[in-house]
Amino acid sequence: LKERWRFVVEPLVDEANAEIDKRRELKERLRQVDEQLDQLKAEEARCQDQVRQLDALELELEAFVAANEGKEAANPDEIRDQLDADSRQVLDLLAEELALGELLVAIDDLLANGKISIEDFMREVRDVSRKRFLCQVLRQKSEATLHSEASSATWARMAAAPAPAAPVARTP
Repeated sequence: LKERWRFVVEPLVDEANAEIDKRRELKERLRQVDEQLDQLKAEEARCQDQVRQLDALELELEAFVAANEGKEAANPDEIRDQLDADSRQVLDLLAEELALGELLVAIDDLLANGKISIEDFMREVRDVSRKRFLCQVLRQKSEATLHSEASSATWARMAAAPAPAAPVARTP
């Protein structure tokens, strides 16, 4: 009798064990799908925040374009004077960095034309390159500060402004 039970019960036990293994596998896959769904929801929220931020920036740009439409060529000094101190610093550092780059080209031309010695060339290139590098580092730090301030200000404006009801169709 025990021998017969083995033939009857063994397939049922194997089937039950296979179903238990399949159930574990399905639970693991469900957990993975839930994790992926959470990641997608977080990504969607980030994208929506970026869209809102871009919409706010677009409105600012449209207002700027509308305010300056029909005006003659802008005077760079007037634009510079309208900037805040941090933006002016970034602009000044960029101008200095570009000027030092042009100075390096001029020094190279002087060497090519034989107007300065190789020792003078090396000394000047070293000095100008050092100044340019320091200027570049300072500009990058100033830009990072400016971007973080602008980002926090934009976030504050977006938090204070009501969310748009529906996306607006844009015409080219």
